[in-house]
Amino acid sequence: MNLEEARAFVTHVQQATGRWPGLYSGHYIKDLLGSATDSILANCWFWLAQYGPTPVIPANWKNWTMWQYTDGAAGNPPYEVPGIGRCDRDMFAGDEAALRSFWSAA
Repeated sequence: MNLEEARAFVTHVQQATGRWPGLYSGHYIKDLLGSATDSILANCWFWLAQYGPTPVIPANWKNWTMWQYTDGAAGNPPYEVPGIGRCDRDMFAGDEAALRSFWSAA
């Protein structure tokens, strides 16, 4: 999806629900935006997909809300979930209470 399509999609979601959705992306959004900002996409909370030791956040957002830091092989450990094995792992920018509140409001 290009930037115009992304803007149209998130605007449609906002108009239909009254809430801005999250935007999940990694290098692609960084390539599309470069150092620019986008006033429409900036309304979305940001779920960064980037495997590595340090998240690099596009200038469009001050911080990530969720960070997918590994696909179960690349990126920082831990890679496994007990009883499941290797899998994608994510972090939330807050504590458990903030996460519960975020998901109940989202």
